[in-house]
Amino acid sequence: MIELNWPAPRILGIVNITPDSFSDGGQCLSLDAALRHIEQLIQAGADMIDIGAESTRPGAEPVSEADEAARLMPLLKAYRHHFDTPFSIDTTKSVIADLGLRHGAAYVNDISAFRVDSAMPDVIAQHGAGAIIMHSIGTPKTMQNNPQYIDIMATITGVLTTAIHQGAAAGISDIILDPGLGFGKTPAQNAHIIRHLSDLRALERPILVGPSRKSMIRHWVGDTGLLTGTLGAVVAAYSQGATWFRVHDVHEVKQALTVAHQCLGEPTVHA
Repeated sequence: MIELNWPAPRILGIVNITPDSFSDGGQCLSLDAALRHIEQLIQAGADMIDIGAESTRPGAEPVSEADEAARLMPLLKAYRHHFDTPFSIDTTKSVIADLGLRHGAAYVNDISAFRVDSAMPDVIAQHGAGAIIMHSIGTPKTMQNNPQYIDIMATITGVLTTAIHQGAAAGISDIILDPGLGFGKTPAQNAHIIRHLSDLRALERPILVGPSRKSMIRHWVGDTGLLTGTLGAVVAAYSQGATWFRVHDVHEVKQALTVAHQCLGEPTVHA
């Protein structure tokens, strides 16, 4: 008999300080707009805020370190004067990660799983911070150019295992795993990942997913179903072992996960 008990889910609220993110680009470019948005996310129930200043949407052009830092600095300077909720820095650059960590970031969210910048693990460890490591292929500009895998879950598990070892060698003890929905994956591949998230449990780290408003949702239910489709993906992922969810619509996702947790996590289920 296998005993399954789902822990309470956690929500990572998205803040993009970019002009070109796929869903909310341009909405938080001013400091006042960013602070208002963060306050709304926290009031809606976000457990942590994820701040990024470089779009990673499919087809996005890279941003220089100088531009990324310039976008981040006003908010980094102001964040701790306004909020107690922990925040993470969404970047693949160790210089930007160091900047965020010096201003109080609790985690670095690296969509490349240390593939882009080999200095990243050491920088995170020096600050005693945690890491969110994600599987992706290529670059945001090229990642959706006909992605193919022989065994997608074995590939993802292998990449994340390597990153875990890199992080552990540097001294990072707090690592969250993200299989990278939409980052070099087709809608069918994304669905397969959600169905097989339990494969990642063997790595014994919390699992995060980010299906929020992505093109796979649009593929299945169209533009009018981005919210409800996201909720469906979130609950499906939670049922398969994900415990962290990076989303735009915090209030609605919080409600959906509260109900899912009552059904799956209270009491322990025997299977």
